[in-house]
Amino acid sequence: MNRLELLEEMHDMAIHNKYCYSKDILMNTPKEEYIDEWNKENEKLELIQELINEEKAEEDILKMIGNQILNFERVLLNQKENYQQVRYYNETENFMWRIFNCIYFSSRQEEKYLKKFEIKYKKQLSKQAKKDKAINKSNASSFHWEDEI
Repeated sequence: MNRLELLEEMHDMAIHNKYCYSKDILMNTPKEEYIDEWNKENEKLELIQELINEEKAEEDILKMIGNQILNFERVLLNQKENYQQVRYYNETENFMWRIFNCIYFSSRQEEKYLKKFEIKYKKQLSKQAKKDKAINKSNASSFHWEDEI
């Protein structure tokens, strides 16, 4: 099982959950007692679909890079000139370094994005954590606990 298959399986499960929480077959309206769960599944579906699209785009990029490398190799091998082996090695090495630099800078951008995403959503606590924090604060002797949140 690869990453794309896992994401598609998660997507199918989220659709199933949304169907269970929906009032009708079209899944446009939630059942009254499951509104929060239905909204949560909608958010999951959007996020999982974004991840699937990104994964497919990455696969396409890797295929394009691989095809470019193969085309470049064919051109160099078909040339007839002296010192072909040395030139072939130098140009291939140079080309590979340019590809690795592109991949490196792309991954750095993704790291920055994930860091911003983590900072944004790390502040959101689970229901149990909120309850625990509220109980701890309500038992505190000071009245300034609202400023700490």
